[in-house]
Amino acid sequence: MGRWPSLVCLKAVLSMRVLWGALLFLALFLFSAFIQNYPATEMGLSYDIQGVAETTEFEIVGSHDGVDPKLLDAYRRREALRQEAVMAADADAQIDALAALRLFDARTLLPVWPGATASDYAQRSLWASSYEALAGLEDRQVTSQVREVPASLYLVYQATWLPAVYWALPGAVAVFAVGRLADKGRLLSQQPMPPLGTFLRSLFLAFVVALLLTVAAVVPIALTLTVLNGWGDPAYPVFSIVDGHVDRLTVGAALVRLAVLWCALTAFVVALGSLARALGANALVCAVVCVVPALCSQVPLDGESPVTRWVPLAYMEPMAHIALFDFFSLAPGGQELLKLPGSTWDQGVMAFLLWSFVLDVLGVGAVAVRQAVRGRRASRMGRRMAAERAGAPC
Repeated sequence: MGRWPSLVCLKAVLSMRVLWGALLFLALFLFSAFIQNYPATEMGLSYDIQGVAETTEFEIVGSHDGVDPKLLDAYRRREALRQEAVMAADADAQIDALAALRLFDARTLLPVWPGATASDYAQRSLWASSYEALAGLEDRQVTSQVREVPASLYLVYQATWLPAVYWALPGAVAVFAVGRLADKGRLLSQQPMPPLGTFLRSLFLAFVVALLLTVAAVVPIALTLTVLNGWGDPAYPVFSIVDGHVDRLTVGAALVRLAVLWCALTAFVVALGSLARALGANALVCAVVCVVPALCSQVPLDGESPVTRWVPLAYMEPMAHIALFDFFSLAPGGQELLKLPGSTWDQGVMAFLLWSFVLDVLGVGAVAVRQAVRGRRASRMGRRMAAERAGAPC
């Protein structure tokens, strides 16, 4: 098996360290989603969206009974912004119109925070659920679920669980699965595997240490600013960290998100460095390699609109938000400045970590293939030397 680089690479990637780390990572994600939605109280809010006219018009007609007039006005204002972006005279004007449209959506798609009113949840859910209805696909009844999480529980969740899931555990997996391979240049398939209990204890210890360091840095700041500004007060707008969206957050919540995003970016850079060392290549080349696959899938936005959104081949949303958002958002010809991955802060973090995992796997595979090729070359040289000593033809 060692004579075939592809099989050696597969064995290394599916080795005990990476496999168990991935399983633990998946389990924590599932538990994270459960924690976020529990405890929660549900409150049904229903609206009837009556008859949608032609797709190109996006005009809601028919009976408006039960539909919030402000919602209808918001639909019309958004369509006006969208038409302005589509009909823009040049690239610069289209970029400006697109920015206005994205800002409008950001202010309308309100985030979920403790203390949000029922109307906030209704507006967010209706925007999320009505894109198909607005496109003229079908009439439907939209029902939103209101979830109210106690502020104290949400504070603990934001300050501890998110850093744990987004940074501490992936960082520990990267250290054990990639760092040891890339730095020492040894194959997992060519050295004895440690007992499972030893590996899990080491992984858990690294996870706890990283978690404690993160919490120690974030919690005091978050608690202090929470006392000063209040938690979940939507009156204080904070400019979004990822790509220019405006989230209605407190300063404390924004700092928590900034800390988590910074930790994820650090993990991404570390993984990129590990891959660069494993390949023996320039880090810039590795960065280009990791960006190119994201440009392989193009999804049209708004049907006939020339504005496109670029998504990675493999993308996960950890908290099951509205839909799959754009990875890179580009205007025609790539005129718009390249933004950080993600349309919301947690999706940006997840994009960083997903690419970190991709880089980790590439690093493992690169070391495996390189060592396998060297092994085959050394074996061939050894057979040749043995044949020469025996006097036999090569």
